[in-house]
Amino acid sequence: MDIGILGAATVGQARARHLADTGHDETVANSRGPESLREVSRNWKAGLPPVTSGMR
Repeated sequence: MDIGILGAATVGQARARHLADTGHDETVANSRGPESLREVSRNWKAGLPPVTSGMR
């Protein structure tokens, strides 16, 4: 299943990790853009999910 997650704070990160671990494809976006997600993604077991240029 393809899933979009808006926000990469505590809840968004936990949801993304859980979905990746269970085999789902997710895209993560936040208002600060993809560069702000690089550091967060380094800690994710499944690696870097696709990121968008930011919410509008």
